[in-house]
Amino acid sequence: MTSVQGITFEARPSAALTQLLCLVVLAGALAPWPTSLPLAARACLSAGALAVGLWRVRRYRQPALAAVQWHPEGAWVAIDPHGAIHAAEPRDARVVGEWVFLRLFWHKGRATLVLGPDNMDADTLRILRIRLGP
Repeated sequence: MTSVQGITFEARPSAALTQLLCLVVLAGALAPWPTSLPLAARACLSAGALAVGLWRVRRYRQPALAAVQWHPEGAWVAIDPHGAIHAAEPRDARVVGEWVFLRLFWHKGRATLVLGPDNMDADTLRILRIRLGP
């Protein structure tokens, strides 16, 4: 039997989720057009949905963490983009198929990570799914 090893992974945004979010933003921007609202109201609603949606997608593409480490004894470490190391605590974790949704909290921050096959190698993702699974 092999000993359990810790894992370290980068907190890269998922390209598949980014594309899905852009599609949802586009659908939200187009939603007012088939209504009977005045043209100016439809244009304002569309522009507002597009602006807020793209701003949120842009924030998702700039993660609050550079990397995350899980040690075999159960400790989590969050490394921010400036290289500062924080002891982190996972508050919520969901495993849905091949995807892992992980919310980490530390002293002065938090981050939600969406980890899937397109932004994490298969072995690390498998170990993380086993660790966080039901």
